[in-house]
Amino acid sequence: MPDPVHKRIADKFPAKKAAKEKLFGDRFEYRDEQAKMMNLIHTHFNDSELSTVPGQSSLVMEAPTGLGKTLGFLLPMAYLAVETGRKVVVAEPTITMQHQVQTVVEEQLKPLLSFDIRVAVLKGHLNYLNLQSFKRMLKRDEGSIPMQLAKAQMLVWLTETLTGDFDELNLNNVSQEFLARVAQPANNPAASSFAQYEFTARQAVLAEEADFIIVNHAYMVSHHADMVFQPKPYLVIDEAQHLPDTVITQSRHQVNFKQWGDVVHAGLDILAAHHQPSLQSVFERLHGGSRMLTNLRNQLQLLEDQLPKVEQKLYRRFGMQKGLELDHKQVVDSEIELADLAQFFLDNADLINAIQRAVAVLTDGLETMLTNFAEADQTFSVSERQELADFRRIVGQINTNSNRINQFKNELVMYPTASIFWLSESLGGATPSVRLAGGLLHTTNYFKQRIYPNFMPPVLTGATLFTSKKSGYLFNRFDLDEDSATSYRFGDVFDYAKQSQLLLVKNAPLPTSYNYADYLAEQLLKIADAVEENTLVLFTSNDMIAHVYNRMQNNREYGDVSTTILAQGISGTRNKILRRLETEKPMMVLGSASFWEGIDLPGDQLRLVIMARLPFEQPDNIVAKAEEAVLIAQGRQPFYQSTLPKVILRFRQGVGRLIRSQDDYGAIIVFDSRLISKSYGRSVRNMMPEAMPQLEVLDTEVVPILTDFFAQHE
Repeated sequence: MPDPVHKRIADKFPAKKAAKEKLFGDRFEYRDEQAKMMNLIHTHFNDSELSTVPGQSSLVMEAPTGLGKTLGFLLPMAYLAVETGRKVVVAEPTITMQHQVQTVVEEQLKPLLSFDIRVAVLKGHLNYLNLQSFKRMLKRDEGSIPMQLAKAQMLVWLTETLTGDFDELNLNNVSQEFLARVAQPANNPAASSFAQYEFTARQAVLAEEADFIIVNHAYMVSHHADMVFQPKPYLVIDEAQHLPDTVITQSRHQVNFKQWGDVVHAGLDILAAHHQPSLQSVFERLHGGSRMLTNLRNQLQLLEDQLPKVEQKLYRRFGMQKGLELDHKQVVDSEIELADLAQFFLDNADLINAIQRAVAVLTDGLETMLTNFAEADQTFSVSERQELADFRRIVGQINTNSNRINQFKNELVMYPTASIFWLSESLGGATPSVRLAGGLLHTTNYFKQRIYPNFMPPVLTGATLFTSKKSGYLFNRFDLDEDSATSYRFGDVFDYAKQSQLLLVKNAPLPTSYNYADYLAEQLLKIADAVEENTLVLFTSNDMIAHVYNRMQNNREYGDVSTTILAQGISGTRNKILRRLETEKPMMVLGSASFWEGIDLPGDQLRLVIMARLPFEQPDNIVAKAEEAVLIAQGRQPFYQSTLPKVILRFRQGVGRLIRSQDDYGAIIVFDSRLISKSYGRSVRNMMPEAMPQLEVLDTEVVPILTDFFAQHE
């Protein structure tokens, strides 16, 4: 347990305005809303009667952009950490935001405090260099000058880094496969001369000593069982609206039987290779090597024989029904009822158990071989060691697929009402390729069972948490008891009345209209020609981006427009397009999913956001249909309980791309008349910043209004 409080703290938490102003000095200005956030957190854990029941006594705060949210929760949490001896786990949606929070701790928080704060950043092991694997790769000629230069760059970096985190590197022309190889644990970690120096081990030690542990949402989901500390730590979930989606995404896996079989075949090829050096030459010099080699071959051969049988049985049981319309799709998904899949596992238990036994024997056989390898009084070449590392990776992939079968079985038992399974068939080849897929459909009971028991009542914060004044959607997704929760929505920081305009085009055709792409292309060209400001056009599908971009290019007025027009997936990757937005002007970018959130383009980098349509999810995918069926069975309305809240969150995130500072300004245009004509449009509009002007306009009025708006702000 950390040192008693009084040994590390010199001052009380600055609850009053004067105390905060004294603490901030000339480093930061005092902000009313940020100060409220700080006090709310500190008071919640000091003065409230907190329940020990998972999901109760949570603190939920929506903090708009510009409030100073990160320092707003870090400062009171720092005082709480030293007052109680509890760690603080901060979960951020991305690795980039992990580093941003770490920077705030180091550069903003620490200089304010009279006591020391220790921080650790944790990520998955594939983010860190493994010294033993890198040593092996150094001796291997990649046959590529850029790859050899990359190794040299990494050698220089090793003299400087304290973390071994690949994010510190700026490597070009390096594949993810290469990084995975140099992150792979050693063949015999305990015997490695670098065992006590490996970076992943260092991070674990730092976490034990840290006051703040900063993780990303994906790490939180996959490693929550590892974050058990005494006393229970505090938990801050930042940009919390993303975490349920991360849970669902990570829970969804697939077993591609063709790829599984290909990996098995690759393993047999490595064992059968006679070139020198080869893995056979390693076995020949190990005690009992011949017997071990035969055992590994036998298990791989059994898998190669049996896996196609499971694939065929799945296809016959759940595959395409005769006469089903394909609609020219190359991949067809068919939902599997939970009871039917459970029965399939029972009916084919002997076959599936034989496969999983073979995988277990294969894994154990490899471990036996690695033990003998470590103890052998032999010298093995770098190439032989690399062959062994490659075989280990293959066995790991085989084991992963076997574990996914087990995961599917477990979810049938543990989350029968929250899981979904389906069969995906690729129809492009001579014979169908089958993938069994599944995972969680929603997060009911997930947080109560897996996350909350390890922590104090959670703190949830973010810029766009709520979808209505009541926000039942948020509490349902997080397994939170609304009655015992403390929730607060802080006021807007920016002067939206002066800094922004929201234009709702009331005569735009419905997005489902046959001529919508032509209409939108024409409107975008008019705006690009007249406004000449950096513009982000948000779509909900890449197909529509392609259609509109193609029509814009074929329009005879396209060549007369001075604005550079780029399209995601056509003109470059998201990151390349963002870099151009940061440095070039004027530009218009057509983007989809990843452009709706998580980008920061202040000032001239972005002045205009255009939404092609309301961000409804595609209604015909198998998961959406299953979720709808579950809600109906519960007597709830899918549109108002799921569909509309998702639209409101996404819409708010899109609006949030625009105004990023007190000096910023810009306009938003929505070419979806349903915001005006449909009753649910009012629900969306009610969640916009209260002071933001909302104008219902004709499309012919858009350019004059924009021209006047930007002229006023020059």
